[in-house]
Parts: sequence; C-alpha cells; structure tokens
Amino acid sequence: MNKIVTTYCLNRFSIHDYHGIKEIVIEDLPDASPWIFLTGENGYGKTLILKALSAKIGRKKDDYLPKESRVDLEIREYKGNGLKKSLSKECVAYGPHRLSMAERISDDSPTNLRSLFESRSVLRDIEKEGLSRWYFNQKEKYHEAVSIFKRLLPQLAEVHVDDNTYKITYKEKDESGNIIDEARTFQELASGFQNIIAMVGDILLHFSEAMTKSFKGFNELKGIVFIDELELYLHPKLQKKLPGLLSDIFPRIQFIASTHSPIPLLGAPEHSVFLKVNRTKEEGITVEKLDIDLSELYIDNVLSSPIFGFNEILSTNRDPKKRIRTNPDYEEVSFEKKLEDRLKKLSEEANIDPKKLFGDD
Repeated sequence: MNKIVTTYCLNRFSIHDYHGIKEIVIEDLPDASPWIFLTGENGYGKTLILKALSAKIGRKKDDYLPKESRVDLEIREYKGNGLKKSLSKECVAYGPHRLSMAERISDDSPTNLRSLFESRSVLRDIEKEGLSRWYFNQKEKYHEAVSIFKRLLPQLAEVHVDDNTYKITYKEKDESGNIIDEARTFQELASGFQNIIAMVGDILLHFSEAMTKSFKGFNELKGIVFIDELELYLHPKLQKKLPGLLSDIFPRIQFIASTHSPIPLLGAPEHSVFLKVNRTKEEGITVEKLDIDLSELYIDNVLSSPIFGFNEILSTNRDPKKRIRTNPDYEEVSFEKKLEDRLKKLSEEANIDPKKLFGDD
C-alpha cells in the first residue's frame, strides 16, 4: 500500500480544564496520518475532545472555549522542502445532526463549527450555493463535484439541474447498473445519501472558498475535518469504504473522527491513529494511544481488542449445546451447516450414530 501523506496533520495536543477533561496530553502523532479515530463508550468524552480541538483550530467569530480552559496543539504542514509548523486555521466540524442544509445569506448563517456545537444547526446548501451555480457558470467544477458524489455513493447514477427552475434531482441505479427512472429530491433520498451529500458538500464549499485565489481542483483542498459518530446513517459496506474514499478524494485533508463501530476502522488508510478514550472518577477523561495493527484482524478481533474492549461478542440467544461457527465468511458457515445437516440425515437413514461422525456437539 502506498504511503498516504496529508498536507496538514495534528502532531500533538493537550487539553486542560475543559468540562470533564482535567488534563489530556498526546505527543508525537505520526506526520503522515490521514485519519485519527477516537473510540470509547457513550459519555466518556469523545465529543468533548473533538469540540476542544476544533474550537482551538477553527474559532473565528464564535468562541466555544470557556475562559478557564486551555488547549494547546501543533499542526504540521507538508511543503516541498519538508515539514514546518502551520498557522492554518482551516477546519470544519460535524455533529451527529447533519441531514439538513440551508443557503448562507448573511454572517449569521451556520459557521464551520456550529454543527458540532449546536444540535439544531444546519449545513451549507451544496445545491443552491454550489451545484446549481457551478452548473451554469463553472461546468468543470460542477462535473468534478458530481463525480465526487458518485464515487462516494455507488448507487447514485445521475445528478440533474433543471435549466429553468435550477431545481436539483437525483437518480439511482440498481446492483446491475440499471438506472431507476424515478427522480428524487434531496429530501426524498435515503438518510445515508443525505448525510454524505450534505457533509461532503459543506466540505467542498468551505475549503474551496478558503482558497479561492489558488483553487485548482477539489483534490487540492487542505485543512482538518472533525466528524462525530462517523458511522451514522451508513450501511456497513459504506462505513468500511468511506475513510479510504475520503482520503483518496481529499489527500491534503486530515480527518479526526469518533466512532462506535469497528467497521470504519477496517477501512482505515495506512498510518491511521487510534485513540481510546477512558473515564474514571479520579482522573476524569483520559486518552490512550493504541499501537494495534488491524491488517490481520477480523471484525470480531477488532471488537474484542483494546480499541473497543467488547468481549461479549456472542448472540444472547446462543444455544450452549451448539458449537460456535468461527468461519469468517457467512456463505462458508451456511454451506457447512447445510452439509452437516445432510450428513446427519444420511447417517440416520443408514443407522449410524451421528456422534461417531460429529462428536457430542
């Protein structure tokens, strides 16, 4: 696998006296880390860490850091002659409520951080602020944006802009590639589709505006993106693909995300970082950097690893008299079970004790 290098990357950070965080210090994060994942149980402080870091990097008009809190961090930027400290403040942050969009019409409209801090906030409207305008004035930019959405959503077949009303509709395709005739508006799409279009559309708008003078393509966008609960609304297939897809599409952006699912970690690009968030009465919220190679692990191994610490991975309806199927592929499990059932039936017809074939299980 090729080494993935981001233009910006968080090298170290410390958080002091921020709500339930007394002190967190993380040093020497890898320079080539495209993703930093935060895991931990509900209420342990993953979102607090995202808020503290994003508020320090991206605060402009709005200040979300209490006066008694202190957040220190270092961001490194890759240049042609190596690494240097960066003064970049370009970042966006997304909370779990990211299915609604609204056109920005004044300075009071949603900021780059409001989605993470305010549950009723909405994201910028990629349809009105981006796609419909680019369709008429910047065709190349429009086609590039549509191509990005199609890469992220394999079922998306067409994005259509009406020449008279500027209204945007979407068409999907089935697994065989056949286009489904019914055109849908954004609100009529599945939640997973809305989530991707709204969030990635917001990324396109924010970062492209931040580099208007030097914009050469969306693959040149640079900064840091924070995402709370990355897996929300997404099918497991897309959960796994999303980290790699986003890093391929935005190679100069670093993503810092919390998740309760092991599936996105299976798709984590090389050099990704895993931080486990813990919480105790004595120490408050703490963070542990884990050195775990996921390339040789199945999903159950990831669940039971220190990343999640989930040891009760068996069904609550399990019959203790039946053996556990350990095949990693469900089709193998299904075939094996059918084969065993068939052999047992044949043994019964031949008056052979099944225990001699299969043991007591």
